Amino acid sequence: MGICMTYGNAWRNDIETREVAGDDEDPTSEWEAQLPAPPRLPSHALQTHAAGAMPHVAPTSEDLVNTVLPGRFRIDGVLARGSFGTVYHARQLAVGRDVAIKVLGDGIDPASEEGDLFLQEIQSIGRIDHANVVRIHQADTTRDGRLFFAMELLVGRDLQQVCNDGPVPRDRAVGLTRQLLAGLHAAHDAGLIHSDVKPANAFVVRGRDGERVVLLDFGLARRRLPGRPAESAGGTPAYMAPEQLRDGHVDGRSDLFAAALVLVTLLTGWRRRRADEMVPSLAGIADPALRAVLDRALSIDPAARFQTAAAFAAALAGHRTEVSPRSRRRRRFITCRFLPKAIAR
Repeated sequence: MGICMTYGNAWRNDIETREVAGDDEDPTSEWEAQLPAPPRLPSHALQTHAAGAMPHVAPTSEDLVNTVLPGRFRIDGVLARGSFGTVYHARQLAVGRDVAIKVLGDGIDPASEEGDLFLQEIQSIGRIDHANVVRIHQADTTRDGRLFFAMELLVGRDLQQVCNDGPVPRDRAVGLTRQLLAGLHAAHDAGLIHSDVKPANAFVVRGRDGERVVLLDFGLARRRLPGRPAESAGGTPAYMAPEQLRDGHVDGRSDLFAAALVLVTLLTGWRRRRADEMVPSLAGIADPALRAVLDRALSIDPAARFQTAAAFAAALAGHRTEVSPRSRRRRRFITCRFLPKAIAR
C-alpha cells in the first residue's frame, strides 16, 4: 500500500507520486486525465503495510535526514517525495512524539503558486482543532529558508482503499461518513470550504475507541463568503458538485454534495465516469430511508440540499429526512463547461 500522498490532488495523481506510493491502479477516468493538474505536494499520512513497518523512501543529497529543524524536530527519514516538496518522518524531541513534516522544495519561492498553496494549507488547518481534521503542531522555516510545518502522523488507510476492498456494510459506511461530516462541520465553522472532498482525502485511523476518520488536504480550501459562493481553485471532477463543475463556484453545500457521493461510493463502488453523470443511481441501496437522505443530499439545486453538515449527519443518524419539495424534481444531466484553474489570490 505504501504512503498516502494527496496534497491538493485537484485533478489526478502525478506519475511520480504513484510510483513512490505504490498505490493500487489509478481510478482516474479518461475525461479526468485530460484535465490539467495544479501544483501539488505529497501528504503526510502513512498507510499500513506491515505491523511496525515505516516505509521510508531512499534519501538524496538534498534531503534533511539526520538534521534537527527549529522546534527540535529530528528528521529520521523520508516518507514521500513529490514535485514540489518532501514529507519526512520526524521525532519532536521536546515531547517525544513522532510527527510528519512537510517541507517546501528547495528553490521554490514562497510567493509562487506552489508556495501560496503551501501557506494556504498551513493557515487553513491552523484554524481548526477537531478530532476529524488533521492537526498541525508547528510551522516555521528551515535554516536554509524553506517553509515547513509539522503535523500529526496518521497510520491507517484512506477511504479510497476501503472502497477498493468492495462495498462497505451500511452501518459502517454511514458511521464513517458521519465522522467525515463532523470534520467538514468544523471546517465550515472555521470559515473554510474544503473544495476537494473525496475518499482519498479522508483517512481512517484505528484506535482503542474504534475507527477515526480524519479529513486531509486543505490545499484547495476556499474562504467562505457571506451570502455568496467562492471561486473554486480546482478539485476532483469525480466528486465535484454540479455548481463546481458547471460554474466553478463552491460553498459549504458543495462539500456536502461531495460527502454524499463518498457515501454512495462506500456503499456501491460508484464513481463518476463522465462529465454529464452528475448524480448516481440509488437503486442499489436497499434502505428506503437512507435513499431519501441521499436523494436530498444529492439535489442538483444547492438550496434543496441539507444546508449544514450537522443537519446531514443528523439525518444519517436516524435515516430520516424531511423531503424538500425541490428535491422531488427530476434530476437533469449538466455538461461540464468549467475547468477549474488555480485562482491568483
